[in-house]
Amino acid sequence: MNLRKEIALWVSQQRRLPYRLRKSVIKKIYPSILTNHKFEVDFYGLRYVGNTNNSTDRLFFMFGGCEKYMLSLLKNYSAALNNNDAVFLDVGAHVGNHALFMSRYVKKIHAFDPNPVVRNSLEANIAMNKIKNVNVYSLGLSNVNESIPFYVPKKDHLSCGSF
Repeated sequence: MNLRKEIALWVSQQRRLPYRLRKSVIKKIYPSILTNHKFEVDFYGLRYVGNTNNSTDRLFFMFGGCEKYMLSLLKNYSAALNNNDAVFLDVGAHVGNHALFMSRYVKKIHAFDPNPVVRNSLEANIAMNKIKNVNVYSLGLSNVNESIPFYVPKKDHLSCGSF
């Protein structure tokens, strides 16, 4: 591996440094790390595999996950319920930030996402971590019962698909 890439990878994981500084340094020394880099990170004791060509995966790469405030809230809420039979619904599951995290705190998870690209990533991470309590459904939820086409976004913002 070349030295510039090694330094960029090291900088990306220095979470004590401000995000903008890390991103700026990486852009100067090895910018492709931020646009097409396969990686694996620790995600609360689970392994998460992603690619920085997806904007959400870049958050996993740079921060070890996303919406950590929400994950903390969900964990605390789950503990307060004190219900061993709790079921969690992840509607618009995307790459599975919430479903993967909550797999340790509830009995069953039903994750829904119509986007095959991000759903495949979620399913691969479920399999890699040998998680047994998450069911993934290839559909979007609505108040209307109908079948309509889903349009996968063309760029790196894979959470912005539409019907």
